Amino acid sequence: METIAVYWEAKIKTYGFTLFRGQVIVRVRLPAERLGDCGLLLEELAQSFSSFRTTSMSMGAEGNPEMGFLFDRESGERFLQRLERQAEEYPDMRVSISPPLDAITFYGPHFQDRFGIAHAACGALAVEGLAPQVTVCSGSTAWMVLPDGTGDGAMAALRRAFCIPGEEE
Repeated sequence: METIAVYWEAKIKTYGFTLFRGQVIVRVRLPAERLGDCGLLLEELAQSFSSFRTTSMSMGAEGNPEMGFLFDRESGERFLQRLERQAEEYPDMRVSISPPLDAITFYGPHFQDRFGIAHAACGALAVEGLAPQVTVCSGSTAWMVLPDGTGDGAMAALRRAFCIPGEEE
């Protein structure tokens, strides 16, 4: 059971934004019944790559889990190679890597209101015609993964929508 918090203020506070350019998402797809079998392998591999920034999981088109691991490009390519070497042991696992992406992360005193923060952030981006490819909200931290080259515009939109205490408005 999950408790949902609702946090409201006229201009939402955040402690700042960080933009990462040249990121990639390594995607791992496998049948739902294999998730447990493959989980330990993925955990071991992910922990051996200290530069993985965040992870997400969703259900793919066929109803099978799809996990995404956000990396800098070099680490993502190494992670993909390690996964591909496991293909014989996991023949029904599919792996791929995205083209380069921009990623923005921020956190603040949102009191766990992930839905409200995601709504505010996605709304600010939509006004500028930007749409994140992946949004991850966990606790008071949010990640927005965007097409390559759109990070600066996204940062500007988010800075207009959110308040960073101590900065001039």
